[in-house]
Order: sequence, then C-alpha cells, then structure tokens
Amino acid sequence: CYSPELMVAPVYSAAQFEEANTEEEVGLLVQKMVEEVVSMMPRMHVLVIGPGLGRDLVVMEAVAQIIREGMSRNLSMVLDADALFLLTLEPLRDIFQGYSKVVLTPNIVEYKRLLDANNGDLKRNYEKAIIIKKGRYDAVSSFGEDSRHLVCEEVGGMKRSGGLGDILSGTVGTFIAWNEILSNREEGAEADRMLACWAACCVTKQATKRAFDRNRRGMTAPDVLDDLGDTINAMTGEDSDR
Repeated sequence: CYSPELMVAPVYSAAQFEEANTEEEVGLLVQKMVEEVVSMMPRMHVLVIGPGLGRDLVVMEAVAQIIREGMSRNLSMVLDADALFLLTLEPLRDIFQGYSKVVLTPNIVEYKRLLDANNGDLKRNYEKAIIIKKGRYDAVSSFGEDSRHLVCEEVGGMKRSGGLGDILSGTVGTFIAWNEILSNREEGAEADRMLACWAACCVTKQATKRAFDRNRRGMTAPDVLDDLGDTINAMTGEDSDR
C-alpha cells in the first residue's frame, strides 16, 4: 500500500543481494546498506529495527553493523520482530551487554526464544536494557541496579490483527524520542525511558480497543493508527482544553 505521509529511504535491494555471486560483492552491498542508514543517524532521535526486516543472513549482518554504529553514537533503539530473532544468533547474543538505551518488545514466543538463547537468564546480556513483554497486560521491566517493573493494565481490543506489534514498537520509539527531547530542553529534567515505554503501551492498548469497538471483527492495524491521535489527546486531557 502507499501512504503520502511516509518518507521512504531505500537502503538495499533484495534482488541485488540474490544476484551477488562472490563474498566481495556481498560485502560491498552490506557496506553500502550500512552507510545509507548511518548517514541518517545524525537526524535521528531513535531507531526502530525489526518490523518487515526478514531473516536474510546478509541483511542480519548489515543490521548488526548498524546496531554497533548506533551504540557508538549513544542512539536510542527499539527492537521488535525479526530484530529479536537476530539477538538469538550465537555471535550477537551479547551485542547490547552494558548498553542502556535499548528497548526490546517481544511477544510470548519471542520472549521464550530470547530466554532459551540466554540459558534462561536475560539479566547478563540485558542488564541495562528495557524489555516490554507483550501480552494481555504489557509488562515493562529493567534488570539493572535500579530495577523497575511497570504493568500496563489497559484493556485492549478483542482482535489480534497483524501489524499491532509494529504499531507498538513505533509508538514506543516516538514516546522515547519525545521524552529525550523534553529532558534535553528542560533544565534539571531526566529522561525516563521506563515511563515512556509504559505510556506507549497504555496508549496503544486503548487505541486498539477504540478501533475494535468501532470496527469489530473487521479491525486492521491501520484502524488503530487512525485512533492513536485521539487516544493520546484523551489520555493526556488535551481534549478537555479545546
């Protein structure tokens, strides 16, 4: 589908990867992909990785390099979907060890896969990360010295449409970006990524319920997008100011 609101920057061609015959050609394509994304990082407040990514090993190699570049720039990142699969691969299980500006958004299957890849202990490799375990009630957790656990008890819609996880990861990224922008502008303010993640979960759940109540079984992910703005206004009290 096409949306006039989207600004799309192509970073690689699947056909070119398939046509590459040598390791050198593949390496050049990976390098080009990494350079395309890294060139945009100075304009980013947060990088969301995973929705629509796929599991091509060459793409995974490029994404791993992009992640390392983002870490070197202290960039906030949100990982979902196939980016979480990337974290289960042997060479990359500890890529975020000691890094605090990353959020993982696994569903129950992805969470179990992460646990299995880390011998049942996520604390060692994700001690400073935030993990949102998606479910009936989204649980937002951190494992560091100041470990915290927040639960979003908002009731969502009755239908699990494809793409709802993508909406959540995008909303999390947006709220983290807003939180960092405000904390940088206001003297003495501190970024609270945990609270930003919890708020994003609550907004997404309520938007999903609104969309379901209106469309019932015909609800799809774009319907939830249509409700995000009004949901934020209602939850922040902005509607009452009009």
